[in-house]
Amino acid sequence: MTFMNNLLFDNYDTMYDLYPSFKNVKTYWKLNDFHITNATLNNNLITVIGKSYDTELFFEIEKLNGKYIIIKSKGLSSDFGSNLYKYCKRIGCIRSNSYDEEISKICIEKRYQFNELIRSVKEKIENNFGMLNHNVTKSSYGSVSGEITVKNNSRFTIPKYSYHLYINYCDNKGDILFTSEETLNYESIPYGQNKTIHVFELNGNSFQKIGVSLKIINAVFIEEIIAEYAEGNNCIYSDNL
Repeated sequence: MTFMNNLLFDNYDTMYDLYPSFKNVKTYWKLNDFHITNATLNNNLITVIGKSYDTELFFEIEKLNGKYIIIKSKGLSSDFGSNLYKYCKRIGCIRSNSYDEEISKICIEKRYQFNELIRSVKEKIENNFGMLNHNVTKSSYGSVSGEITVKNNSRFTIPKYSYHLYINYCDNKGDILFTSEETLNYESIPYGQNKTIHVFELNGNSFQKIGVSLKIINAVFIEEIIAEYAEGNNCIYSDNL
């Protein structure tokens, strides 16, 4: 297709001449090796199905004023199939018969809400992670050592390498004097489960209290949770996560 060839090089004049409403698709894939797998003609309407590697594409082409133009497509929008797209579909914004132009518009409108939901779930996970107990003690040489048991009290498993775990050494008021980062993050922490870690610090005799904190550093798993489990109707999220 001439349109697909021009899409690769962002030849907008030709693209929009062949597919006028494509200017409303704000982000899109540039796909190589496109080939048509099926085409049907019904009066002045041509339906084309094609593939580029594993991506399936759909086009409707209509003859208007003696010229064939693309009137809709599905699969070109880079939002199509994304976690944002799946979220919008789960809460009823996107229907099975939505096409690229509508998908792009809806995803732009819902992106801020989606990002805020990621932030909210991230905070819930971090705030529901804490210390159960510890036996950390000071030695006469000024070092501290012992074991700390932590628990993931959130509703979600925290995947390996998606977080940093910190041990906070505090004064008697609870103010942090110094922090050490633990290397536990090569293990996932299932929801509702405990983990016990060993700590050792050479110069820790100034602290009076100990605590832990968790920081999510990669939120892709949260996007996937939202894409799979968010609920809603009529494009309104039901706040179930």
